[in-house]
Parts: sequence; structure tokens; C-alpha cells
Amino acid sequence: MPTIVTDVYLSDMPSLFQRFVDIVEDRHWQRGLKPLLDESRRNSFLRNYYRREHSVAFQLADCSALAKRYGSLHGDMVHQNGLTEAVRFIVQVLSLVEGLPARVRDSFLGRVRNALRKPGEMRGLQLELTAATHFTRLGYSVRWPELEPAHPLIQGATFDLLIEDLGGTGLEVECKAASHDKGRSIHRTSALRFYEILRKELVSTSDALRTGLAVIVSVPMQFPASSDAQRDLAKHVRRQIVEGVSGVLPDGTSVRISEFDVTMMRDVDLNPESPAARAVIDAVTGTHNLGAMLLGRRNVGALAIVLQSAQDDSLMGAVFETANAAARDQLSGKRAGLILIGFQGVEADDLRTLAYQDADPSQPPTAARLAASRFLAGANRRHVVGIGFLSEGERTWLEDGGMTSGGVSYHFSNETSPLWVPEFAEIFRGGATR
Repeated sequence: MPTIVTDVYLSDMPSLFQRFVDIVEDRHWQRGLKPLLDESRRNSFLRNYYRREHSVAFQLADCSALAKRYGSLHGDMVHQNGLTEAVRFIVQVLSLVEGLPARVRDSFLGRVRNALRKPGEMRGLQLELTAATHFTRLGYSVRWPELEPAHPLIQGATFDLLIEDLGGTGLEVECKAASHDKGRSIHRTSALRFYEILRKELVSTSDALRTGLAVIVSVPMQFPASSDAQRDLAKHVRRQIVEGVSGVLPDGTSVRISEFDVTMMRDVDLNPESPAARAVIDAVTGTHNLGAMLLGRRNVGALAIVLQSAQDDSLMGAVFETANAAARDQLSGKRAGLILIGFQGVEADDLRTLAYQDADPSQPPTAARLAASRFLAGANRRHVVGIGFLSEGERTWLEDGGMTSGGVSYHFSNETSPLWVPEFAEIFRGGATR
């Protein structure tokens, strides 16, 4: 039975990386990066986004460069060069392919290679690895239908994992990864291309700022696809910002401008992806987790710009449409089922905030709780015993030189399901062991 490794020991890195190169082949992560670098050469927003979106492939390329320069990849290079995500991926993939029949092994390696080119596939695979790691750490036996297609318990299964010894007949787990673009009318790459055009228009204006300005650009229908139309939009937005007044542009785009106290950004880097900057952007624009642009000078002046669609951007609606399809089409309905949703860009603190709000009777329930309650109450989903939201992983270095990782989950239980057993209540509690 394939068993996933849950901890990484860096002393083994030289041989582990070489073995990964031998079986996966480094051309599969090298060749997809050049087009991304070429496209983003003159757009720092897009370049940084691609580094995050294809983080495993970029880190593997860095591993290859270090191994070529120094003869092998040594453990101390991993932490120094920020390669922990790739190393975790290497070790877990190697642990799963060990002992697989040739046909199954080749199929799984094909999936790994595909994931190195396609971020959505990588998020899905990493979420499955995270879920398997969680249940393995709790002491349960994890079966993989993809890797054990002939096993009688999971033959023909369409779900991702079976926790074999949990809940009597086992617990089926289906994992779904939700990207930044889930439910969004304007995708992140489109926004970042526009931000680069707008940045060029605003360089002198932003450098001269001595206060904080929040700008929300709301596009009424489709975001313009052509570069000429985007340049025209950028000029109109710049004019509104220079005049310092909100307004509606000829095409119906709304530009809303408000001033904020720049001390809110005290000692905060002007990086819209940092948690500290993200919190300020959300607070001053009244948006949540939208791609943003930050310009200005640190501790002097800041210009925060958010691009959004006036159309309904329903992340939760899109996520639960996916969850409903998974409950119907991928869980068998014969055993208890659990659906796990991994959110790209959602940090552990974001989920903690949701949980704290829902635990406070003086505050209204969050959109997550309302949507989860409706989902679990569905008559055709009585086999679903829970749905969990997972944050992005956090990595921890151990005293013995190892590395472990994990995130935060916010889990909603369905104790009215006829397949519910009390043991299910423990599966998302870190102290639960067997």
C-alpha cells in the first residue's frame, strides 16, 4: 500500500533530488518556465505572480541550478534558498511511487509532470497530498484509488482517498482546489497586465503622494481585452486620480477614490501579497482578497488600487457548485464522505478569523457558514458527513533538522447524516491520535 512521508529530513536531499530528477526528468519543469519569463520580462506584477503560481516548478529549477553548480543539492541549501515547498513535493512523490506497478507508476508520474506545467493541476495534487498527510499523521490507513486501482475496497472509485479504518466502513475524501479566479469575472492575469499599464501612467503621481489613496475601479461588463482599450482605460483612471474625485467613465466604469491615513501602512512593504499589506488594502477598499496594486513610497505615501467587476463575483457560489457536483458524481454515496476545499491565497489567519466570527453569537454568521449549512442540509447529500476549508500550508523546521508542514482547517460537520459516527468529530483536531 502506498504510504506518504509526512516529515522531510534534509540530510537525505542529495540522493532524493537526484532520484526525483531520474524518474520525473528535469525537462518537465524547465521547459515550461521560459515562456512565462519571456512574457513577464517587462511586467514585474506578472513576473511575481508567475513565480507564486508556478512555485514548485520555479523552485525545482532553482534546485537544478544549485545541483549543477555545486555537484548536488545539499540540505542547507534548501532553507537558505526558500526551496521548502519543492522539497516537500519531491519527498512525497518519491514515497508514493515506491513499489508501484509499472503501469500505475507511469500514469502517476504523468500526472506529476502535467502538474508541473499547469498550476491548477498542481494545486489539486498538493491538496490530496496535504489531506493524506493529515490522516496519516493521525494514525489512519489511507488508500489511493489512483494508485491502487485493483484493490477491492476502491476498485472503480472516483473519489481521491479512502480513510480505510475510520467510521466503520471507511471515509471517502474528495479534494477540490479553488484558485484566485474561482467565481471571478476578471482573472488575475488580466488584472496584472492592466496594472502594469496603469503603473506607467501613475509613476510620478504615486511618488509625489504624502497621504494614502484607495481607488476602486469597477468595470460594468466585460473587462476590455485589447491593449489599446486597456491603455485608454488607464489614462481615464489616471485623470480621475490626479483630479482626486470619484466618477463614472464614458464606458460606464466606476472609479471610486477615498483618502486613508498613511500611518496604517507604517513599516509595511508596498507588496500587495504580504499579509500586512493585504489587511490594509481590504480595510481601506472594503474588498476582500482581490488582486491589488500598491504604489508610492514606504512610510511617505501609498496608492492602493483594486480592479473588480460590477457583475456578481461569487466565490462561495462557485465553490459550492463544485462541491455539489463532487458529492453527486465522485463520492459513492455508499460510505460516509468528506469534501475538502483548498483555497489559493487564503492564509491560516483568514480561516481563524472566520471561525472566531462564527463562534461569536454577537456577530452575524459568515458567508462560509451559511453556504456550508445550506449545502449539508441538501436531501441528496445525506452521505456527506462534513465539508472542510483548508488554508495554504505553513512549514515548520524541527530541531532534528527535519521539516514538517500543515495549515488550518475550518470544518463543518453534518451530524444528522445517517452515516455519521462520533469518531468523525476528531478528524480535524490536531491532538487527535490513534
